Amino acid sequence: MLLPLSSTDNFCIVSAYLHEKTAEVNQLSHSQLKTKLINLGYGFIELRSNYNYFHNGIQNQSTDKFLFIRKANLHDMMLLAEKYGQSCVLYKREEVLEVLDSRVGRVLSIFVFRNGNVSDDFKTAYTDYLTNRNKFNDSVDLTSLEKLHIPTSLESMLRLKNKQGLATAEWIELF
Repeated sequence: MLLPLSSTDNFCIVSAYLHEKTAEVNQLSHSQLKTKLINLGYGFIELRSNYNYFHNGIQNQSTDKFLFIRKANLHDMMLLAEKYGQSCVLYKREEVLEVLDSRVGRVLSIFVFRNGNVSDDFKTAYTDYLTNRNKFNDSVDLTSLEKLHIPTSLESMLRLKNKQGLATAEWIELF
């Protein structure tokens, strides 16, 4: 797992994507959310998830972008989720991952977060988050979660030296 996950740090997953919106509207909202987080003083890691879901018996595919925020203030994250029309957030506190209703803070699901099984724990909670967030009555099959890797200046310099062109941002599959 290439995310800074530990049993002690809290973190939150937020998104501005809504499956019923167009790609253009989602991308604009996503950019606005990133700007808002920066203005609030938060750093983040950009994630992209690809998943299949069944809605009314029909299989659909979706790709969404999310932001992983370490040491996030829950109140700030709930306000952002509400602003961007999200019904829930995925929040980790102490040793549990919680899917929380963003309107009233009610816990929708809770998962124990164990350092020995971080990837599986996170994947299970994240899949439940997708299900609750999109209000799917049927199942969600997460096919991949990817992290946007921004190359360092050293990586770019090495690529130029080896006549490979500039290093560009790329998606790295986490699971």
